[in-house]
Amino acid sequence: MSAAPPRVLVVDDEPPIRKLLRMGLGAHGYHVIEATNGKNALELLGKSPDIIILDLGLPDIQGHDLLRMIQGPNEAVPVIVLSSRGDEAGKVQAFDLGADDYVTKPFGMDELVARIRAAFAINCKRMANGQSSRSMTFRSIWSVAPRRALAPIKSSRRGSVIRMMFNLNTHGLIQGIGGRETRCLI
Repeated sequence: MSAAPPRVLVVDDEPPIRKLLRMGLGAHGYHVIEATNGKNALELLGKSPDIIILDLGLPDIQGHDLLRMIQGPNEAVPVIVLSSRGDEAGKVQAFDLGADDYVTKPFGMDELVARIRAAFAINCKRMANGQSSRSMTFRSIWSVAPRRALAPIKSSRRGSVIRMMFNLNTHGLIQGIGGRETRCLI
């Protein structure tokens, strides 16, 4: 039995960019959910994406405002801004609003996929260290991070955490599901 593919919510009003991301990320094993504008993105948050790729130049809601709206109830979901805007002030504002990364168009698919993996890894570390409200609650999952440091992760969304760990593009072994604890070695 294989894990469900990680869900990527792509928020971009340009059909060619959405198609490129759908095909490119799909080839890397991601399931892409597409939003054509900010309002549609807010509706699709109910599909529980594992990561969000956000363009700042949307027709209905300013990208920075949408980022602020997303971060409230979905703070545990990493956000990578993918925008043609390269000005430093806009990038800093996006980071200050909670963006995990910022990629400027044009971009390479391999770099974007590497940044997605990095965002998942950083999010796992944040949860493991309890450094932010991104930490989730359930019973402990013990994971071996890329640096082989053993760390507890708590989550109310067991499947999302396990999916996130497998997004690091490694092999894993899950033990003890249904018992007192779950251990996940990656």
